[in-house]
Amino acid sequence: MKERNYNLRICSINRFTIASCIILGVVFILSADYILQIANDIFVWILTIVFLVISYYIGVLSSTAKVRIQFTEEGYEHIWERRYLFSWEKDIKIPWDIIDTYVFEPDRTYDSFIINLTTGFRYKISKLTILPKKDDFEKLVKEFPRFANEYRRKSDPEGTPPLIRKGETFYETKGFRRVYYFFVAGFLFLLFAKLFDPRSPTPWGSLGVLGFGLAFYGTMMKKRPKK
Repeated sequence: MKERNYNLRICSINRFTIASCIILGVVFILSADYILQIANDIFVWILTIVFLVISYYIGVLSSTAKVRIQFTEEGYEHIWERRYLFSWEKDIKIPWDIIDTYVFEPDRTYDSFIINLTTGFRYKISKLTILPKKDDFEKLVKEFPRFANEYRRKSDPEGTPPLIRKGETFYETKGFRRVYYFFVAGFLFLLFAKLFDPRSPTPWGSLGVLGFGLAFYGTMMKKRPKK
């Protein structure tokens, strides 16, 4: 079969979080005395937004890498075109016969593509969804089930290898559901307490944010049909 190539810009969520928090903390510490002397609240808010944008931009630069994904008869290959900052990871090769399931796991700030292996390990790549740059991430997610199984059958023409199927996302696990229903119960308790007692200390704004978050993750729990 002909090799298939996908060019991706992937993000390390841990590197992004750590770098953004460090930069934001350093900037605020260095400018704390100056900010306290500003009497104009609007200017303080503008300065805060500027600091957040700077920390986000530096976080993205330090946590973004370029990779080329190849489908070959030997397996799934992850080839580094540009590694993460201060990173020396080796290229990754995964034989088709040890791939168990795949998962596409979307989120509010990043989407993840996960391959679970029969060895107990898993391969995971993520892409930021905030101001994303165009690449082949969505194409990879869409085409993987079909072509991965074609390559697997090609590698074992005389046998009947099991299909690589869609796995369970984090939001579809029993553990997440238990935590989710616990927060729903807490939200309903606070909501009814606010409705029946306007003096309740819980702000309506906080209830709105919590309700929006629960609604979002409720949609993520919806079971998708396996292919």
